[in-house]
Amino acid sequence: MHFRLPLLAVVVYLSSRAVAQTYRYHLDTISTCSSWYDNSGDYGCTEIRDTLGISPANFTRWNPSISLDCEGWELYTSYCSWVESEFPIPSTTTTKTSTTAPTATAKPSPSSWSSIGCWPVGESDFPTLDYSASTISDISPSKCGSACYSVKDTNYVFAGISSGSQCLCGDFVRNDMTDEINKKCNITCAGNTNQTCGGTGFISIYQAVFGELNETTTTTTSSTSSGTSTRVSTSTSSSVVTTKTSTTSSSTAKPTPTAAPVSSDGTCGALSPVRATCEGSAFGSCCSSSGYCGSTSAYCDAGCQTAFGTCVPSGSNTSPDGSCGGTTGYSCTGSAFGNCCSQYGYCGNTVDHCATGCQTPFGTCTGTGTGPDATVSTDGTCAGVSGYTCLGSEFGNCCSAYGWCGNTDGHCLASNDCNPDFGACS
Repeated sequence: MHFRLPLLAVVVYLSSRAVAQTYRYHLDTISTCSSWYDNSGDYGCTEIRDTLGISPANFTRWNPSISLDCEGWELYTSYCSWVESEFPIPSTTTTKTSTTAPTATAKPSPSSWSSIGCWPVGESDFPTLDYSASTISDISPSKCGSACYSVKDTNYVFAGISSGSQCLCGDFVRNDMTDEINKKCNITCAGNTNQTCGGTGFISIYQAVFGELNETTTTTTSSTSSGTSTRVSTSTSSSVVTTKTSTTSSSTAKPTPTAAPVSSDGTCGALSPVRATCEGSAFGSCCSSSGYCGSTSAYCDAGCQTAFGTCVPSGSNTSPDGSCGGTTGYSCTGSAFGNCCSQYGYCGNTVDHCATGCQTPFGTCTGTGTGPDATVSTDGTCAGVSGYTCLGSEFGNCCSAYGWCGNTDGHCLASNDCNPDFGACS
């Protein structure tokens, strides 16, 4: 008979494990693994990660067969649960001593809460959102969000409302979203009749939105008799001090937005400490509703965060990961990697992608491509003096006969003299 150990016992059990594993393991598992978890069905992937304090990025790096959202978790398989050379095995008690008092920093407040869908409440030992904030009679997403975000020593970025009044919170979202959102989450919020507050056994989940960078920036300008003015600009994400000389008057300047950093740990959006984007990340270009980077439909479809990566809506066949044709059947048209599908099944804009062997059913084939050193247009011009290509530009992928990028028939039709050497033509 098989017994389920108490979760606390798992910590003790794992910390005293032998180096050898009981079950089969994937060959791409990290070679320096010092402790293993034998999956006999007692606990799930997220339970093991959370209990041992292993970040999703590290667990996936040690066990590449498992995604950040725990896809690929297999029964009767041994998984690496600790690498002694990277971290000491955790103990049940941790003591930190500091001789310098830390400086308190106020966390930024969300500017709004955006709906990401409807989820089941989940089982008691595996809830979709794991913290119950309160019951609010005149509840609304913003009120529940405020209740979640005000919980001391937390940074909850997901707020959910169940049964019309129960406010729930979490750092991430477990379980699977329901497709029957209008049937399952159908209770109108008492505090905002234009929004839904879950249903019986289901949660309407909202995610914190922090707005643009420098959202809370305040600018102060002061002058002295010497003619020197100092502008101090402070935002939620950075602090910049600029000194410049002025002889008469003071002025304020709009801060220049800073591009979001590429995710280095597999987290994105509000879940990421630096609000990272998945674009260009090794984990995948799509930022899921739970705040993880990946390239499957679980990351790129429902709930995908467009502000922090590429999203591929349901029914779309645009490549989310740069692959095309073959077994995936993805099309390169409109993808972030390029519009041509090479004979080897990769999207791009070079001659190797767009000329010989280019797969026309899965993208655009120009016959010549734009060359590996082509520069994507930054001002909407193409060909001519600039020599810019329109492929991948924000203005459109087609280069018109007059040297302008766009996506209209005037730009893209061969009958209108579309230039195939500097963009896509149809």
